[in-house]
Amino acid sequence: MFKIEKLIPKEVLVLIERLEELGHESWLVGGSVRDALLGQRSTDFDITTKATPAEMLHSLSTNYKIIPTGIKYGTVTVLINHHINIEVTTFRSEYSYSDARHPDAVLYITDIESDLSRRDFTINALAWHPVRGLLDKFDGISDLHHGVIKAVGNPARRFTEDPLRILRALRFSSALGFGLDEAAQQAADEFKDKLKLVSPERLATEWDRLLTGKNWLEVIVRYKKIIAIFVPYIKRINESIIRENKSKYCECKEIITSNNINNDIIMTAHHIIIADLCNAADSEVKSCLMNLRFSSKFLIMTLTLYSLLKDVRLLLSLDDAGSLSAEFCDKTWKILEKYGYRNVNMLIQFLPCFADFSSEKIATFRDTVFSFEAKCLPLKISDLFVNGSDVMNYSGYGEGKIIGNILEELRVEVISGRVANDRPGQIRWLMEHYN
Repeated sequence: MFKIEKLIPKEVLVLIERLEELGHESWLVGGSVRDALLGQRSTDFDITTKATPAEMLHSLSTNYKIIPTGIKYGTVTVLINHHINIEVTTFRSEYSYSDARHPDAVLYITDIESDLSRRDFTINALAWHPVRGLLDKFDGISDLHHGVIKAVGNPARRFTEDPLRILRALRFSSALGFGLDEAAQQAADEFKDKLKLVSPERLATEWDRLLTGKNWLEVIVRYKKIIAIFVPYIKRINESIIRENKSKYCECKEIITSNNINNDIIMTAHHIIIADLCNAADSEVKSCLMNLRFSSKFLIMTLTLYSLLKDVRLLLSLDDAGSLSAEFCDKTWKILEKYGYRNVNMLIQFLPCFADFSSEKIATFRDTVFSFEAKCLPLKISDLFVNGSDVMNYSGYGEGKIIGNILEELRVEVISGRVANDRPGQIRWLMEHYN
């Protein structure tokens, strides 16, 4: 068993000590305790305390910046620094969840064990104190040891209180490699339709967290009937391809996260891989992302790269895709014109994640793209060294469609190599043809 205190930031321990000095029993609870017991450092910290919100605001405001984030439910957020924010919540019990998210009423209580009994899963119903040690009322440590996700109390009650807990269970399964116990799995299947009551934004957040877990594909295959509630095409996921290429998909997570890229692109890669495994239509992917309220930027990037993937697949299916034939080079150039270097290079990073792309064909495509990029050939008229003003100066034409037509004619000449890819050469061409 790992020593919890070695994995908890000093600032968290100091806050617990401060609350205790003021006479308020306080414990570290939830995910940070679970993660520490697994030998992992957490970035989310929750403290539960006997102090009421009013007492917290009064006693902590002198030393900390306090945000009343959920004060209606007994929660304030203590801002420590740019890296650590701590949610502090009064010991409480809860009554009914009419909106399938928030309790209709909370009652502040004075004992930690009753507070722990309202939590979702046994592995999250663990409390720790730097002096009093570990409190494990619901055998959460045993479930951690056996790799089991088990509800606190009746799973049907837990899942109907807040149906998002069903998806949270799958997310923990993905992240930790744990399985749901029989009762939790039965309740999740029975009440999966209640996920329709959950706001799209909350579903999207948990769905993305599930996708970042090390066992994401296994969980998606195992619980596809549940996930299909908000990602309908998931029920068509090609399990045979995953089984036949298990090692490749196991490496997929490392491929996606090994590059120095931002989180949006990482999530886009996950969404594209899932859509591809389901042979989802563009319209299905668009509808799903829109229903889950993903941003327009994310939607456009995902649909663009998914369309690009299908075009690259057609290209690499050519008989001569492993060689630099004229046809292959021409089709690669057309892909670059359509999508641009940035999108194509982005996708190249993830091509090894797809079972039907051999390393040889990926290398040929990558090298062809890099060779075009090294030549700095213009993909669009704005990449030329001259612009519309130059055309008007040398041709005598005024503004209008003809200016664009002339620039496009010049771009073709530059690509062909008949005109130099520099400003003097392109000016010379304008003077010779339109002066």
